[in-house]
Amino acid sequence: MARNIERTIQEYVPGKQVTLAHIVANPTEDIYEKLGIQIHKNALGI
Repeated sequence: MARNIERTIQEYVPGKQVTLAHIVANPTEDIYEKLGIQIHKNALGI
């Protein structure tokens, strides 16, 4: 089974501040369960 996962990583470091973003397109229900999220959407941003 092929999984269509799109990942985006953004980094911004001015001094000591760091921002990271991870986008999961069409996540499966087990991902929501592992993260403890009850609302299911078409994409998940962490």
